[in-house]
Amino acid sequence: MTRSLACSFGQRLMLLSLLVMVSCSQLAWSQDAVVYLNQGWSQADRLKYYYTTQGSAAIPYDLYLHLEAVNSTELFRLERFVSEFGFTPGVVDPIQNPDGLPIGIAKTSVKEGRWKGDWLGLTCAACHNNELHYKGTRIRIDGGVNNRINFYGFIAALDNALSATLTNPDRFDRLAKKLAANSDSSRADLRLRLELATKSIHDYRTRGSVTAFPFGPGRIDALTQIHNRVLSSALAVPENWTA
Repeated sequence: MTRSLACSFGQRLMLLSLLVMVSCSQLAWSQDAVVYLNQGWSQADRLKYYYTTQGSAAIPYDLYLHLEAVNSTELFRLERFVSEFGFTPGVVDPIQNPDGLPIGIAKTSVKEGRWKGDWLGLTCAACHNNELHYKGTRIRIDGGVNNRINFYGFIAALDNALSATLTNPDRFDRLAKKLAANSDSSRADLRLRLELATKSIHDYRTRGSVTAFPFGPGRIDALTQIHNRVLSSALAVPENWTA
């Protein structure tokens, strides 16, 4: 009984402290302010956790940066689009995040071999980071469970955007202009890269990430997804995809 009362008192005290902190923060923070809990992390530690690559190579980095959202001429990577899928907005940092990607979407640079180039992929921080929103203040919980992220919805939207760019001449022309693909040969190379990226994401959407029931927000079998990518895509053995 004593232990139970102590736990209850401790929980109430922690909640009260959090509410006081948030109330006081209204005096100093703007509508878009972020309050960080004291978890013993420096800002440098936090950014390393958010944006250190874990080797994921889902799509060429430059294609993602300049890809337009479907039914729009605006960029797919803008916060108002990716936030629809539950990603936590990031901040621009010249070292860790120069392109202002959301938390858990990182750049992977491969120096040699089959995967040589710059790629974009997810990290654990995408699903293990969250925020509470209270009266205009965002309370960051680093390492918390992101119960808003809709991984399958994000992959589906990315698939749609890639397919639209591949099949729509005007969209492709705008992408080519952004990437300075002006000659016939450079445009042909760009189209080939776009075709490969579109096929990869489409296969992932329609086969690799398909489950009996849709994930929905906050749910993803991360280990199975990784196994599928490694044992099927990386080895180029499509039969290894789970049924």
